[in-house]
Amino acid sequence: MYDSGGPNGQYSDGENFTITFCGTANAPIIVEVVALRTESASFDYLKLYDGPTVGGTLMATLGGTMPAQTEYEASGNCITITWRSDGSVHSYDGFELSIRCGFPCQDYT
Repeated sequence: MYDSGGPNGQYSDGENFTITFCGTANAPIIVEVVALRTESASFDYLKLYDGPTVGGTLMATLGGTMPAQTEYEASGNCITITWRSDGSVHSYDGFELSIRCGFPCQDYT
């Protein structure tokens, strides 16, 4: 998943969206930060919520510059992501996220 600028552009000012990803039952959703370069988290940021709505537990607020390969795993099979960029004229490279399903729990003896 890329910001609105895609893999080679910058995101726009004044953006605001929410998207939810759900996988198969019993397989957790994992979000990996591949790249993140935004204005500080006070202005342009991603929020990751554990569950199918923004009413779930806030897992992280991401903004500024982050190291790649940071991962966040939902406790269930859905994660909700919100993105907000303020109206100022400072946009950056943005973000690239990898979203995948983890392995379902397997019973063992």
